[in-house]
Amino acid sequence: MAFEDDSEPPASHARGLVFGPQRPMRLLYVEDSPLDAQLFLQSIKFLDSFAHINIQHVDTLSQACTNVAKGEVDCVLLDLGLPDGVGPANVLRLLEACPGLTIVVMTGDDDDSVGLQAIHHGAQEYLIKGQIEAAALSRILRHSVERNALLQELMALREREYFRATHDVLTGLPNRQLFEDRTRQSLNRAERNNESLALCYLDLDGFKPVNDSFGHAVGDALLCEVARCLTDAIRDGDTVARVGGDEFMLLLYPLADRQQAQRVASRVIERIHAIDSVDGQAVNISASVGISLYPEHAEGYADLTQYADIAMYYSKERQRGGYEYFNLGMLGESQSRRQMIAEIDEGLRAGRFICEFQPWVEAASGEIQGMETFLRWRTPVGEVRHPRLFLDAAQDSGQILKIARKTHEHSLRAWQTWRKQNLNPAPLAFNLSVRELADTHYLRELAELFDNLRLPRDQMYIHVEAQSLTRLAVHTMNLRFEYLRDLGFRLVLDGVSHNPACLELLENPAFSEIRIRANNLVGVTSADTDTLEDSQLQQLLAIAQRRGLPCVVVGVETAAQAMHLRKLGVRLIQGFHFAPPMATEKIPQLLHTGRIQH
Repeated sequence: MAFEDDSEPPASHARGLVFGPQRPMRLLYVEDSPLDAQLFLQSIKFLDSFAHINIQHVDTLSQACTNVAKGEVDCVLLDLGLPDGVGPANVLRLLEACPGLTIVVMTGDDDDSVGLQAIHHGAQEYLIKGQIEAAALSRILRHSVERNALLQELMALREREYFRATHDVLTGLPNRQLFEDRTRQSLNRAERNNESLALCYLDLDGFKPVNDSFGHAVGDALLCEVARCLTDAIRDGDTVARVGGDEFMLLLYPLADRQQAQRVASRVIERIHAIDSVDGQAVNISASVGISLYPEHAEGYADLTQYADIAMYYSKERQRGGYEYFNLGMLGESQSRRQMIAEIDEGLRAGRFICEFQPWVEAASGEIQGMETFLRWRTPVGEVRHPRLFLDAAQDSGQILKIARKTHEHSLRAWQTWRKQNLNPAPLAFNLSVRELADTHYLRELAELFDNLRLPRDQMYIHVEAQSLTRLAVHTMNLRFEYLRDLGFRLVLDGVSHNPACLELLENPAFSEIRIRANNLVGVTSADTDTLEDSQLQQLLAIAQRRGLPCVVVGVETAAQAMHLRKLGVRLIQGFHFAPPMATEKIPQLLHTGRIQH
């Protein structure tokens, strides 16, 4: 990364050194006076306290710097008056060569200010020549090493705490706080120097299916791989930060022109799209990028961030895997999106997310065989909204699971009421998205809801969409199926077609029914039934018959389609030809009749 503090500082290992026969202290004695050096070495020669101290003597500061740079010195006994260095600045020279080194200085000047200045520069102790006994010197040296080790450990701890406060723990990238600080500093420099900069807001497309399908370990590994791609794609001096779950920001400063930001965005998108596997799992992801420019779009951090965010969502809605520059026209669309999210929040609190029910019937008699639930949103003025109008906003804002919980509870309570009214309700079917299926916490909540309502689980059909299942790891998929089947639910493979992936899923013993959408079969929705690819349907029907699975064809809209399907042997049919999705209050009358005339 561009800044030196973007890697976590290592823990200190210096504390706890015990010097002895197996590990003597390595002391570097720096003294240019031959007489002083000879007197010192003679005075300690026969002292027991120096028995486990290996002494190396040099007489210049440059030699001392060379020796300590090798990392083979525990402590330096340093003269402040050397031919190539005089005074407390000698301490700084040695610490440049070996940061964190233990240094004890010697001076012939009894002025405390000199020694205190040396300590201020990083020395652990200072001694006045001729005023320290040789016997006490070893204790001073050992205490200095231990004290310095403690100091280095405390400094390393403080650096690690600062790092963790300003960086993302998973990826090691700067977090939102540090990114904001760097951006504000860059804005100040850009204003002084009449320069430009760009903020790029990046969101991953396809991350949630990876996380839901393969688990958080693979999701985390993917985020780390994305972080590496982003780091490699920027220049020295630029910054990349992780500011949310799968959201990242780039600071490009200085910026020569718009094209420079465009090139970076294109390079980032290309590299992320090239990630095709993580931890042995195949992934399919891309990135949507929004770009705001200083001073063209805004001059403050908050506005630049907001505008880049708006441009990113605009890019995501127009073409996932692309980039967009901010423009003022996007503000209206952003306001509409925020309004939608606020309305969803209010709708959740007010219980306005409801279900409608559509029966499937026996093709020949019209007898009701079951009812499928469909999510709807009833606004305060009574308007009923289709999911296509709000699901994207709910998904991106993280509200989708809350909506699913509300609607599943609504449908199950309605079915419980019909049962208590002795209406003999047909089996109830509801859909689980791949995200809901992969969320074990959500599945446990669903099971608890059934327990609380005391509903017969064998009358509940859980629809799982065939195409979405192909994004789940086989092991994960089978574990979820086993869990739901053990709870007593009946699993239905929905949206079956004749492609190889679906045909393989049809052999999975977890399913007790299959559903084929009419628009998956060429010609079914055409008025000219002669164009129907009957062989596709007959192949699927044969597989279902061999496995003993009921087969429902859904999306049947005309009498001609229904008649043709009956000729082909289809027994169960669902679609507008028989009944549209209906409000809860209309179902009791339908159940009382028990069949649909057609």
